[in-house]
Amino acid sequence: MTPSPGDSHTSTTDESMALEDEALDLEDEALATFPSSLAANLLADRVVIVSGGGSGIGRATAWLAARARAQVIVSGRVLEKLTRVSAALMARGLRGDAIAADIRDRVAVDALFTSVLDRYGRIDLLVNSAGGQFPQAAIDCAARRAGTP
Repeated sequence: MTPSPGDSHTSTTDESMALEDEALDLEDEALATFPSSLAANLLADRVVIVSGGGSGIGRATAWLAARARAQVIVSGRVLEKLTRVSAALMARGLRGDAIAADIRDRVAVDALFTSVLDRYGRIDLLVNSAGGQFPQAAIDCAARRAGTP
């Protein structure tokens, strides 16, 4: 059974991620100033989607891409977390946007891509940092072919 965003498993996971971010010193100030080996304009004017961008490695990746001057779209299941990341980027003069999407849902992924293409005209880079352990049979993970139920 797949947990829904409001159930206790998801809440516990979100709380754990927040604690992990704090333990690893992933506060906004640290992410905004941590030394980087990337050229300052490496991703200038590129459009970058980071799935799982609301916490952990995805959040750090979003910061790094934004600091390299990309237009960053953080994506994930919890809009509130994504909005916090996007707002923190923009508060430092970086370019961020937040679009909620569950990458386990093909329709949601299609809507994410359509939204990004409508807003920015292209997608230059996609970083999949979304994580989750949702046990199910492999047969249930396969994408369905067009025209089949």
